[in-house]
Amino acid sequence: MKQLAEAATEVQVEAGKSVVREGEPADAYHVIASGALGVGSRGERPEPVVLGEMRDGEFFGEIGLIEHIPRTATVTATRPSRLLRIDGAAFLEALTESAPSPALLDGASLRLRRTHPSQPLTRSGLSGAEGTR
Repeated sequence: MKQLAEAATEVQVEAGKSVVREGEPADAYHVIASGALGVGSRGERPEPVVLGEMRDGEFFGEIGLIEHIPRTATVTATRPSRLLRIDGAAFLEALTESAPSPALLDGASLRLRRTHPSQPLTRSGLSGAEGTR
């Protein structure tokens, strides 16, 4: 975890600004230091839906990195927010040096099922990690 903390950069996000957009390439993992962000996704549905709001201490971005797929949701600040951004390569390197926690993988799998129910979490981005397949 020290490796991830050292790789983090602080990002300020204004209310109404999208941090990531569904369909864009996944390039980073984000942790919410303070603020609130709304999550919406079209996923496999004909129309986009609001999936909820994330607050301090929550995170996003791991699904696209772990799966090597585009973003599965759009995340937009609902109030001014401060995020910690970790480059995708640094995030994946940290996960392949030590096995990812079951909580992280279970959470990613659950969120992926909310947007793309037919797509299982394969962990293809963690091909170098032992015990991740």
